[in-house]
Amino acid sequence: WNCGVPHAVKTRRKIRESLQRAYAENPGLGEVIRARQKGKRHSEATREKIRKARLRQSARAQGTRERRAIVNGIWSSALRIEERRVALYDARRRLREDKKRQAA
Repeated sequence: WNCGVPHAVKTRRKIRESLQRAYAENPGLGEVIRARQKGKRHSEATREKIRKARLRQSARAQGTRERRAIVNGIWSSALRIEERRVALYDARRRLREDKKRQAA
């Protein structure tokens, strides 16, 4: 929120005073903050839900990959992309070789 710009000295002083006042008024605040930062573990039920959701997602992704492979195979065979690529490469190589021969 401050985009990496350092706080002014006056602002740092205000923040420090505010925090000191807050901790002085509520001595248990430090424990509360530390407890919040610790985090919580997922329950067994939540872990099971996550596991099932990931398995479903994995199955969906597998199905999608298989369908794409089939469709790509159909298009590749219909368009003969590899054959056309090789033919174009060979034609360009022959042109280069012809130019070299003419220059020599």
